[in-house]
Amino acid sequence: MNLLTDVAPALAIAIRPPGNLDPEELIREGPDTSLGQALDQEILRTATITALTSGCARAIAGLTASPRSADTVGLLTLVGSQLSQGMASRRVDGLTLLASSASIGGLVATVQTPILSQAFGCRPLGPLGLLQAATATATAIGTGIGMVLPRFSLR
Repeated sequence: MNLLTDVAPALAIAIRPPGNLDPEELIREGPDTSLGQALDQEILRTATITALTSGCARAIAGLTASPRSADTVGLLTLVGSQLSQGMASRRVDGLTLLASSASIGGLVATVQTPILSQAFGCRPLGPLGLLQAATATATAIGTGIGMVLPRFSLR
């Protein structure tokens, strides 16, 4: 499921030209500038926020719902956190925003459609489960923005 929801946003990001950077300058600076420590830190930050919020969402949902429903809350939070953090912390254009929003909508539609939900090992959620996933995703977005904004103010 996660793979299916990540393809369109990843393609949208991959096909856009680099920001206010000259392609020749990017070639001269080499891959370590953008693919070295900065990328490692970004991956670690995003993974930590995503794992903590989806794990907490799954644990909290497990207190009031069946294990399968709690797993579905965790899945929605996992994918929603990844996509939302990407939209909140990077240069976003219309195509990327559209692709990410469509992926989130497709995920919710898949989870809420009984036959499709069962095919992916999920369970349609009621209002409480959807609220739990949305709240945890919003927490991930807020945490991601809170960790990114100070970097920009220092520059």
